Amino acid sequence: MLIHGSTTDASLWNDTRGELGEDRTLYLLNRRGRGGSTDESAYDVEREGQDVLAVIQALAMRHGEGAKLDVVAHSFGALCLLKALPASAPQIGRLVLYEPPLLPADLLPDESFVAAMRSELEAGRNEAVVEMFFRRIELLNDRQLAKLRSMSSWRMRVAAAPTIPRELEAVRSYRLPSFSPGQVQPPVLFLVGGISPPVMAEATRRVAECFQHPLHEVLPGQRHGAMNSSPALFVDTLRAFLT
Repeated sequence: MLIHGSTTDASLWNDTRGELGEDRTLYLLNRRGRGGSTDESAYDVEREGQDVLAVIQALAMRHGEGAKLDVVAHSFGALCLLKALPASAPQIGRLVLYEPPLLPADLLPDESFVAAMRSELEAGRNEAVVEMFFRRIELLNDRQLAKLRSMSSWRMRVAAAPTIPRELEAVRSYRLPSFSPGQVQPPVLFLVGGISPPVMAEATRRVAECFQHPLHEVLPGQRHGAMNSSPALFVDTLRAFLT
């Protein structure tokens, strides 16, 4: 199962789904407010975790007793997945978490920044919100942002703009799950882009502390979106771990 992050939907995986699906069945989750998934006026990341848990359990039942799913989650999608743990651990074979953005509070945008995003949304300027996000969170410069705007995924990101402020707020109050002593944990691989801002590696390390034996791999020359910028590298990395 593949779970997308912020500013995206399930089409995030379009560049890799063909090759990944050659030898396994893929399930692509559209989180709340994307695709055919419904939404609510009041947002709670705990509900996103319940969504992920329900899907994992339903798919495990579909495949029969003892079936386990491998789950790949990107960015904020990884934080949603973690909310489904440890309850979903018995149904998970292996986990891959790509830069879960558990940033320290002092590095997160303040309330005025989020309020400015909401003002832009109310004015119908979704693109401005996406630009604000990538400049402030992923530290993209003008050249990098222009490249992002030229990609086919830009329209998807603009459509998802209304979900950005609430997900930034959710990170600020986010609490990691805890496993009971002796509780079975799925094998987990953490991915970090080799040229991602250093804070992303630190955020990933904070999440990895939840697990007893986490593995780590750096994607050379990549930032936060290797599934689009280097699909072959991303697929090869997943396959080496999942098989």
